[in-house]
Amino acid sequence: MKKLFATVILSFILCVFCSAATEPGFLLMADASHVPEHIGTSGCVLEYSDISMTVISTEDLNDGRNGDPFLVFNNVNLKDEYCWVKMRIKNLSEATQFEMHFASTATNDGITAATCTHYPISSKDTEFKEYIFNIKDANLSSQAVNEVTLEESVWKGNISTLRFDCMWKAEPSGQMPKGSAMEIDYIAVFDTKEAAEAYVAPERTVDTTDYTQLKWDEDSLVFIFDTPESVSRWSSAGCVTSFEFGNMKIVPSGFDPYVTTGLTDDEEFDANKYPWVGYRYKMSTKGTIGGFFFTSS
Repeated sequence: MKKLFATVILSFILCVFCSAATEPGFLLMADASHVPEHIGTSGCVLEYSDISMTVISTEDLNDGRNGDPFLVFNNVNLKDEYCWVKMRIKNLSEATQFEMHFASTATNDGITAATCTHYPISSKDTEFKEYIFNIKDANLSSQAVNEVTLEESVWKGNISTLRFDCMWKAEPSGQMPKGSAMEIDYIAVFDTKEAAEAYVAPERTVDTTDYTQLKWDEDSLVFIFDTPESVSRWSSAGCVTSFEFGNMKIVPSGFDPYVTTGLTDDEEFDANKYPWVGYRYKMSTKGTIGGFFFTSS
């Protein structure tokens, strides 16, 4: 039978909330397998691989921006005893501090100068590194950053929002140049130091399948996006296409994005005999249904 097979790489991230005492109260697993609806971003774009997510700053300091990329998670509903962070990151930038903020009962569910929390990290990493720190202690030791005075940490009561600024180099706001990047395996929050130390993230592996070597029936019509030329034959509307990592990447830019191509005389076929379509892709949008259109006699 004739089939249409397209390999399109897009991606996902997952944020999971758990309640068991031995599990994290908050867990951000960053990879190309899942996407949450409750993540917010500012001043950055996210790129994904099979094993991680990369945060890339889009703020140009030459345009007067402050270089303050961040991720936001609302409606966290985390108890303040969950104050131990364990994270595995690869800091590709010149940042010297991991920065985070939060909203709590003590801040009337608002993010303020008092919620600024820093923890020292290495710069220009070539491999992933693990860090464990206490948010309350880090919050108190970060007072000088925004010239506030705290008698106790404002990580108190119910925590309603978590914000990960990730990269910080200087005030105001971070001063991370456009293109600064941090690769994140996971960020997790625990109720005890022992739980954080004992935590082992699920193992993930890179997909090394060479899809150009897969075999189909001789009468199959197959599109594999393994070269720039295989992508360029497809025109687009409402989106931007590119050839990346041996695949076609589609980034929506309008309300109804799609790609289309005509068939050569050798590719045309009898629609009654060949009604099946197969495809393989990864998707980063919130859509749940894909459309497929065609022209026929």
